[in-house]
Amino acid sequence: MKNHKYLSIITASPVRSRNYKPSCLTLIPEACICLYVPVKGYIPIDEVPFRTSYNNIRTDVREGIFTPYMHSQDTEDCLRFGCQIENSPLCDTPQSGALCGFIEHPRYGTCGITSAHVLLNHEKFEKLKREGEIVSPLFPENRSLGYVYWRCSEKQIRTGEIVRALYCTGDEEETGYEVTLFKVTSGRPKTGQFYGDECETYNTGFTYDYLWMADSPFVFKYGWKTKKTEAKFDDDNICVSVKTANVVLGETLSFELHGQLSVTSKTFADKGDSGAPVLTRRHDGEIVCVGMVTGGTSFGDTVVTPIRPILKALKVSGLKNFETSNHADRLDQIVGSLQKMDTKLEQLLKLSKSQKEEKKEGQDSDTQPGLNSYEEININSDTKSEILKRKANSPNLNRKKKKE
Repeated sequence: MKNHKYLSIITASPVRSRNYKPSCLTLIPEACICLYVPVKGYIPIDEVPFRTSYNNIRTDVREGIFTPYMHSQDTEDCLRFGCQIENSPLCDTPQSGALCGFIEHPRYGTCGITSAHVLLNHEKFEKLKREGEIVSPLFPENRSLGYVYWRCSEKQIRTGEIVRALYCTGDEEETGYEVTLFKVTSGRPKTGQFYGDECETYNTGFTYDYLWMADSPFVFKYGWKTKKTEAKFDDDNICVSVKTANVVLGETLSFELHGQLSVTSKTFADKGDSGAPVLTRRHDGEIVCVGMVTGGTSFGDTVVTPIRPILKALKVSGLKNFETSNHADRLDQIVGSLQKMDTKLEQLLKLSKSQKEEKKEGQDSDTQPGLNSYEEININSDTKSEILKRKANSPNLNRKKKKE
């Protein structure tokens, strides 16, 4: 465990798993060593992978973590599907609901989405109904649409800023929706975990059209108020129209939506679950998002807005894919490490070059006295030739030669 910081549990098992995805998981009757990590497939850049066997016993890498059973608090370490968010803890009548999910927006980056009536006050919601879309900052006032808060460690932390809201009543052919988009600034999620559930994850961001669910109308949802619940769509009411009847949230927030879905269960959702994601499993076992909780009826049904028209209005193809984003983060880490290696290599080359230059300068200084002697010899030889010329031209020397 010292060599693998994310290795959480080591145990033994009489069966070994293959193809860990739910759609193609198989178990082989073979004794093995089980190595549990938070997420499979992600190896820290400074670690080596697990060996395929230890002492001739095969290994089986699985997903799981160990958690001490201390006092549990209703907090999370980052934003999750279905967690509680609210518009402002300082308001006299703060509004709250659940986080539906995340998208990667081409302009704003990682964003969260939820129902518009969860985060917008009466004034801004009325403006949204009149205009169909509002974008931050509001013109001409140049005001923010507002901020989003999230409970962490018993504190309300500002986790994002509302950047856009959309509203469409819909009609016989078009699905209605009311949705708010906020840019995530803190509590950024790393995996697609659900509120109150450490086992299930929704990393692909795949969505599903409810019309494809004729053979399997069963769904489940994760909400802040009622956590995980299961039910099924009402086959007789797959296209429901709703209009609020004096629903008071501080001030009256009224809206009308057509083309909604209905879930026949009195315990599926409750007040505080607006915006919660509604999901199902495909035939291959993959979790996919179908819609978002909008409200409920007095006779116990839950009204769900289909997710695909919302994403189409936001001009994105699906919810955030944590698998590809984690690969991208991994690639960024590799690129960062390579850049650090390049910087260190460049520093080493500069140091080596500097040492060579210093060594050469030392050698040149050692030979410098010889060059001075050589110049001195040349100067002395020039002086001697000049003296000889003067002597040859002197009158005394010429008289001596004539006498001879």
